[in-house]
Amino acid sequence: MLRAGLYGFGGIAQAHKKAYEINAAAGLPVEVVAACDITLERLHRATEINISLEGDVPVAEINRYNTIDEMLANEELDIISICLPTYLHADAAIAMLEKGYHVLSEKPMALSSADCARMIAAADKAKGHLMIGQCMRFRPEYIYIKELVESGKYGRVVSAYFNRLANPPIWAWQNWFMDPKKSGGCILDLHIHDIDIIRFIFGDPAQISCLSHQLQCQYDSNHTRFVYEDGKTVVAVGDWSLSRGFKFEQNFRVAFEGATVVYNGNTVTLYEGDNAPVPAPIKDADGIVEEIAYFVSMIADGVVNTVNTPKDSAGTIALVEKMMQSADAGGVLVDIGGQK
Repeated sequence: MLRAGLYGFGGIAQAHKKAYEINAAAGLPVEVVAACDITLERLHRATEINISLEGDVPVAEINRYNTIDEMLANEELDIISICLPTYLHADAAIAMLEKGYHVLSEKPMALSSADCARMIAAADKAKGHLMIGQCMRFRPEYIYIKELVESGKYGRVVSAYFNRLANPPIWAWQNWFMDPKKSGGCILDLHIHDIDIIRFIFGDPAQISCLSHQLQCQYDSNHTRFVYEDGKTVVAVGDWSLSRGFKFEQNFRVAFEGATVVYNGNTVTLYEGDNAPVPAPIKDADGIVEEIAYFVSMIADGVVNTVNTPKDSAGTIALVEKMMQSADAGGVLVDIGGQK
């Protein structure tokens, strides 16, 4: 049985905890046994976050600690889920890898490509696995689009649009999201989900441009255009500057030559030619649950990570850096070199 500990216990860690519980109830050889957080009070309450997991499973009674050293000294752990603020990801992941643990570190991988390179170098030397929590790669609606693209069932993609909107995340510990030196801003925290999934589905673009506005933090409202050599139009919007009463929203629309697929945040609809729209044939699954199940399979069953490698996650950070370069220059096109 693999034993997991949560490093940090904010909202995303509580989502990880529930995902471990769901997987354990499904018979996977994993259990979440402990958590640590610098804020003791947070270990005993729910934290606001814009995701939730479905699933009626027993709530694990876990041991709770104030520091990582305390948790490691008192627990025999195999997996560390790093659920800390972004600016702490690199050093925490490297330290845990060097201690011999398997590490699932939340997205984004790090604040810079240089930090990503340090993490990859540590993982290459470690006995444990490293994976980054880019959970959209495990969500069925995005896997469905990727499969349609790769199969060519409906011809080539003509255009695609991805949207992820929220109000400012000012509820976090010490308001760290609103400090660009700690979070990287919306472009690196929220918008990165769609940047990563666009790379996952379509590959790297040949060029990219990003118009961005600084409001509460930096790179708060982002309109990004991906330029591909085959001529398809791909646009993504990532914005966390909306009014406090605005509810989190995510959706996409992908137009193929022979069909259109629309995700409204709840359901995926297939518009095939002139036919009446029908629900897309996809399973119901949660990205974080599936991500953790995949990570467990890498450890327990020797499954080779082909879905979400550290190199892939580092590539997404490198692309965001190009987007920042474009945004800082007023949205100019920046060469990337992708060939798709």
